[in-house]
Amino acid sequence: MAGRDTRQPIVIGVAVALCIAIAIAIGVALLNDEDPSERDVAGTPLDGCTTIDTPGRYTLRSNVTDVTDHNCLRITADDVILEGGSHRIDGQGTFGTAGVLVGGFNRPVANVTVRNLTVTDWDDGIRYLRVTDGTVTATRTADNRIGITLLRTNNSRVVRNYAHSNAVYGISLQEHSTKNTLVKNRAAENTLFGIELVANASNNRLISNQVSRNEHGLALIGVDNTTVVNTTARSNRIAGIWSSESDGTTLVNNTVSNRFYGIYLGDQTNANRLVANRAIDNRVGLRLLHSANNLLAGNVATSNRIEGILLLASDNTVLRENHLTDNGAGVVVARSSNVSRERG
Repeated sequence: MAGRDTRQPIVIGVAVALCIAIAIAIGVALLNDEDPSERDVAGTPLDGCTTIDTPGRYTLRSNVTDVTDHNCLRITADDVILEGGSHRIDGQGTFGTAGVLVGGFNRPVANVTVRNLTVTDWDDGIRYLRVTDGTVTATRTADNRIGITLLRTNNSRVVRNYAHSNAVYGISLQEHSTKNTLVKNRAAENTLFGIELVANASNNRLISNQVSRNEHGLALIGVDNTTVVNTTARSNRIAGIWSSESDGTTLVNNTVSNRFYGIYLGDQTNANRLVANRAIDNRVGLRLLHSANNLLAGNVATSNRIEGILLLASDNTVLRENHLTDNGAGVVVARSSNVSRERG
């Protein structure tokens, strides 16, 4: 981030291979891992809005529409499974509201699962606040301000959700939400970001997500040590993956094809590794601006209309064995010192 000492060298070669191997191993392990929230669940029936303050299993039995309450379902107990039964919780779009609120400022909660539910017309469709070991899975969130929000939430999983047509973000991790895993989510047609990590939401892993037709597909803003693997970002209006003031990010085996930029690192985004990504049919495949000590290795940039790789005021960049074909220009370097182009 701005003001940091960025003079440390980048280790290449064996470290790059290890980076790829670890990232792929993480992805395979997570994708093959059974999600405990997907086991058959039967429990206490719910017919409307309520507060769940006792551990157990709960099942929504019908749609709940045009809710005027500040929250419809609030979960304040540990060890809860909420099964939506494919029903919908619909609000009126009032600022500050949440269709499903898990946890709260007064008391953190642990081991809460929300699944198989549609949530529409709220400020936050589903909000996890101070939750540990939680799961959100198989939900659809649409026409909210934000589809799914994690605040001060740790060691949780967001798996196979569809967040679309929300007024700001599809999925947002904020306020020191760390060590969470996002797997196989889709975020489409959200006004700003499909998936956003901001405000020190660091040390998170994103595996095999799809972000399309947002302004930015995936945005990393002021977060460190994020791993993004096997993600597809297509047809976003500005960038597929956009990172600002975020250090230590690993981007491996992602596919980006967007209106302007495939992957954009800017504003002191330092010491990141971009390895084996595919940037196809963007204006610029990989763009770095005011970012230092980054490694670009084994990436493919093809059919990008202006540049395959563009470095602007980005010192100490290592370019190693990238494959560039049919771009307006291959590699363009401006106002960048100590750029190393290595082979093998």
